Amino acid sequence: MISLKEFETFIENDIVYEQHLLYYIDDLGRENLINNVGHLHSVYDKCIKIEGLEKYNKNIFEHCKSFLHYGPVTCHGFRSFKNSKSFPRHTDPDDVYIKVIHGDISILLNDIEHNLKNGDTLYIPANTEHMATNKEESLILSFGLEKFLIDKI
Repeated sequence: MISLKEFETFIENDIVYEQHLLYYIDDLGRENLINNVGHLHSVYDKCIKIEGLEKYNKNIFEHCKSFLHYGPVTCHGFRSFKNSKSFPRHTDPDDVYIKVIHGDISILLNDIEHNLKNGDTLYIPANTEHMATNKEESLILSFGLEKFLIDKI
């Protein structure tokens, strides 16, 4: 699908910054835009989020289609380092599948801790409170089975 090396090479590409696709999560769990490669290197110990990976290559695009979902399927990537901050407890309006590409991650879902490793997948139903903890280094892909905007209004 995408390797850690491919991910790290991709986030160094100018198109990521031109398209405003790259963010980091600060110590308060807020998402902040990364403007250029220099900015990326200054926050590289943080959890890095890239949006729109379904547009990156055919493998990810085809994986998105495999969900057989009637509506858009998006893919965000999260590159985390040991003990880097993540989002606080939150809900998403859409169903989400988490796939671990590299490393380990812990996800609290319905007050149950799920420790995920390479290749593991976790389903998170829409509107279910959850939170990731980056106890170790990881790269995960988050597939959102989105509703059409008109259905969200």
